[in-house]
Amino acid sequence: MTRNSTENYEYSVGRDDQIWCGGEGTNGSVHSRFRPIADGVVALNNNNHGGGGGSIMQDAYSGDSRRRESENLRDLESGDGEGKAKKLSRPGRILREIVSESIPAMAQIIQELAEETLELTKDYLKNLIAMTEKRDELVGLQNRLQRRSDLTKEALLKCQREQLEILVAVKMGHGSFVSGKIRVPANELVEIFLFMRCRNLNCRSILPVDDCDCKFCTGNKGFCSSCTCPVCMNFDCASNTCSWVGCDVCSHWCHAACGIQKNLIRPGPSLRGPSGTTEMQFHCIGCNHASEMFGFVKDVFVCCAKDWGQETLIKELDCVRKIFKGSGDFKGKELHTKAEDLVSKLERKLMSSREACNVIIQFFNCKSSNFELLLFNAILYAISPHWLN
Repeated sequence: MTRNSTENYEYSVGRDDQIWCGGEGTNGSVHSRFRPIADGVVALNNNNHGGGGGSIMQDAYSGDSRRRESENLRDLESGDGEGKAKKLSRPGRILREIVSESIPAMAQIIQELAEETLELTKDYLKNLIAMTEKRDELVGLQNRLQRRSDLTKEALLKCQREQLEILVAVKMGHGSFVSGKIRVPANELVEIFLFMRCRNLNCRSILPVDDCDCKFCTGNKGFCSSCTCPVCMNFDCASNTCSWVGCDVCSHWCHAACGIQKNLIRPGPSLRGPSGTTEMQFHCIGCNHASEMFGFVKDVFVCCAKDWGQETLIKELDCVRKIFKGSGDFKGKELHTKAEDLVSKLERKLMSSREACNVIIQFFNCKSSNFELLLFNAILYAISPHWLN
């Protein structure tokens, strides 16, 4: 047998199965267990003698299997590949074999399965991903994929549509790939599987974004600087919010909460103010550039706050309060106090969202005018100190 013939053997057979024999002209792979017959249905060339725990490939077309497809009741005692014995429902067995068996063999099997069976299998996978108590089973499937050497771009492009979606969903740990809400072209699914394209269905950027060669993009497979937080590694396509902050230089983004937690948002030497002063800044993991936060927050509120409802306004003000909590400069301290005061008044219904919006925008405009005057005076003083005397 070739290497590919046996590397996934432990996952493809039941506990009582005997290893199949490669007939003449075969390499002993899973293909030798099936042979096409005249009507196009797949027939099983089964070498199992009385085994009680066969795989789904053995019973997919048995006489009574179609009657059981929606019942999801029959269990199979089998190993999970991680040294534990467990019972798997029929959708669980189908999922296991999609992950373990060769692409051509499973593509043919899936093509013949009833649509209801495929939907049950997808639902099983979505629940597996969503339920934390099923984490070990999902990790076991991901480990099986990790050990396979045959999942090349050329091979994956030959997958049946549902087969490819399931493989991608398992590897990425995201049920959105089998939800049916967004139909992604097959070539893009393959690129996502191979970490060549962002796994965020609302982004799907080619990786690395803008050919970024920073240490983070090059050191983390599948990382998308456009939509993935480098701290929690979760993606986000948030916009018009202070909770998702970006670098002025390389456009890497980060959750404000994650930045605060990891001290990426902290006071630093003022980039535009007088020498010796500080301001609150976001320090980018990708390029180490410091981006000032006051101007960023101001732009968000001036451009977007008028369209927010009260709940959103409270959340954004609370985010600003947290960002500027550790400010050492007078302007940052004032903003923290102002945000805290407005949140309190909104929660106690002492002020309408429209009034609060006007107050905070007025605050930003006032502080910007004062800052520009201060900066102008500092420049004049640097040029000729006696002008201000």
